[in-house]
Amino acid sequence: MLAANLERLMATGLPIYSSELDLNLDDDADHANVMRRIFPIFWDHPERRRPNA
Repeated sequence: MLAANLERLMATGLPIYSSELDLNLDDDADHANVMRRIFPIFWDHPERRRPNA
């Protein structure tokens, strides 16, 4: 669902910047697992623009 929503946003032609990802999880292992699953969806998308540091 997240990837499909990202594609829908990309279809608008507007630039997409991923600058922050917050998770409200108490367990560190759960947090790591969710990050491993979700972060690449944003990071690997060819249309996403990376913020300048």
